[in-house]
Amino acid sequence: MEDYLSMISVLGFIFSLVSIIIALFPIVSNKISNYNMQRKRRLFDYTKNEDVYRWLIQYYQRQKDVDLYECKFNSVFKVPFIVCKKWIVFQDVNQISSPLLSKMQNHPSPVSQTHLELIEERKRLYNQRIFNGNTLCLKRANNDDTTSQCTGYTEAKYYNLAGCAFELENETYRAVRSKKKGTPLRDKFLSTPTAILNSTDNRFVSIGGAVVTCIKRDGKWGLLLHRRSNKVVTAQGLKSVIPQFGFEEIMRKEERTFSDQAFGNQGLVIYNIIKEFAEELFGYEELISNINSQKNLWNLSDIPEIKEFLDLYKNKKIRIIYLGQGFEALIGTKMLSFLTLIEDEKFSKRIIDYHQLNWESDVIFEQNDMEFIELSETGIRLLEEYQAQNLLTSVSSFAISRAIQWLQKSTKIKQS
Repeated sequence: MEDYLSMISVLGFIFSLVSIIIALFPIVSNKISNYNMQRKRRLFDYTKNEDVYRWLIQYYQRQKDVDLYECKFNSVFKVPFIVCKKWIVFQDVNQISSPLLSKMQNHPSPVSQTHLELIEERKRLYNQRIFNGNTLCLKRANNDDTTSQCTGYTEAKYYNLAGCAFELENETYRAVRSKKKGTPLRDKFLSTPTAILNSTDNRFVSIGGAVVTCIKRDGKWGLLLHRRSNKVVTAQGLKSVIPQFGFEEIMRKEERTFSDQAFGNQGLVIYNIIKEFAEELFGYEELISNINSQKNLWNLSDIPEIKEFLDLYKNKKIRIIYLGQGFEALIGTKMLSFLTLIEDEKFSKRIIDYHQLNWESDVIFEQNDMEFIELSETGIRLLEEYQAQNLLTSVSSFAISRAIQWLQKSTKIKQS
């Protein structure tokens, strides 16, 4: 009888222990899951890690035939933005004879399982908004694209582009944290401009634009900055010119006709700049997302702010200056940069007073959602401080530096 009671007692203890383990399992599992997620977030959070910035510069300084842009504010310093000398020009977009974007043959666009897994991981980690719509993908336009301003493109699904970018990011972060980790993807596909261009038959490379929006307030020139939110795919948390975006094709026939008639052979470029201007500065997200819908009754030119923009552009109160292009070093995105010069102070005031930034911006930004940086000695010194702290996207450093040089040459602002 005692043995029986003893056995019952042992079984009761085991049962209680198992019950406790079962009860604790979800808690422990959740803690482990949260720990792993935090660890991965630290791995991906390169915006707070100066080591990645330095690692990229050191990597490309070791490569032959690679030029990193020398950013010029008050001082001169290199940024992880790959350039070719023939790409560094100033030109009014209307005066460029050949299209900056030229459509090539179609690009196959299967989305691999690996890319899908990377995308789902980023969505979980940062709640990133990654849409699998059509976007422009880099394609060689001629035998030596390093001497031409023309960028060849095809259309591809954005998941392909994001997946390739995440592969490069992950490899880079691991290499920064462990010197024993190699970088086979970067070595093969992203070591030089020629390697990037050659890779476009096998990989998907984005084409983006970065626009320095320069406005006049109280008779003084300044540029606009915002901070990118954690929901965007690249450069989360960094300060950036606005708009900064990926190029998209114009889908609706009516909009293509409007674009060709209004802007000539640079229609695709200017159309995207204006579309992103409306989306990122005036919050027309829902309207813009439906612009290419066959059921949509709106045209881009119907938006009040864009109608005013177009009128000023037609009357040369707004100019769009091409500043050059290059490759963003972390993931290899081909970036074209521009200066949108708004000389009408009334429209400039409207931007400052009535702007409405969309989800791509971190609206809690030092008690403000957008900065107006006056292009004075003090303002340029502030930009230099941002750069020294690695707070600017690399293409923003490039574009701002180029814009300041153009403004100084055109005597809009004083030489520093």
